[in-house]
Amino acid sequence: MYVQLSPDIIQTSASFPGAQANLSGQVPSGSQVFVKILAKGGPVSLAEKGRQGIFWLNQRTVRVSGLPSLYVVLASANIAALPATVQQETGLYGNFGELVRSAVVTGNTRLSPAESVPFVQALIDINKQKGLYQERTAELDPAPDGSFSYSFVLPKDLPAGQILVLAWAVKDGRVVATGQSSLSVQRVGVGGYLSAMAQNQAVLYGLLALLAAVLAGVGINFLFCGIEALNKSASAGRSPSWPGGTAGKRRSTKPVPRPTGTPHR
Repeated sequence: MYVQLSPDIIQTSASFPGAQANLSGQVPSGSQVFVKILAKGGPVSLAEKGRQGIFWLNQRTVRVSGLPSLYVVLASANIAALPATVQQETGLYGNFGELVRSAVVTGNTRLSPAESVPFVQALIDINKQKGLYQERTAELDPAPDGSFSYSFVLPKDLPAGQILVLAWAVKDGRVVATGQSSLSVQRVGVGGYLSAMAQNQAVLYGLLALLAAVLAGVGINFLFCGIEALNKSASAGRSPSWPGGTAGKRRSTKPVPRPTGTPHR
């Protein structure tokens, strides 16, 4: 079998609205098709809040790792109805069960599976709202010859990097064929340039970030000094001046002496 997600290259920027994608492929005739689209993710920090008096404060912070940054499942049949052997082979359990099983949650120590579930489910819900996590069953409809095609929208928060497409053809309760492809998501513009610099030239990126912070601090200091000078000048009845400048002066009201005596003719 084969599977393809097009376009094979997507360029994103700060104003990226999302992208229309088309999934197509071919499975053995009479098979059901199950497709997983995912991108690698990193650890994510979550804060647990609790009420203290009238305030809601952070009680503890945990790190959730082992989850993808993008997880889209498309299927032609109910995933939960798959035999247990097929679920284990494909990692598809329905209702994001694969993610709950693969996530690792740590605080000061690693949390037990029972303690981890609320945090993992919270992160899944956040990514579902962003469109990064999707499960669409009974969406694909293979033709009698096994060909299929399906269009959908990839979200605007699409992570940069490589996106992997995995597909399985299931017939008579077992996997009869598999397929794989990928696409590349590239960031362009200033955001893409800075992202590439952070990954490939970390030292230079750190120096530029430090320089930007220093310049911002100097600018804010200059602004507040100018405001203070304006206030002092206004209270003293003088024309204002900025730091390093010369204050305006009032015109003298003292009379100018005139020469006395009789002029010679």
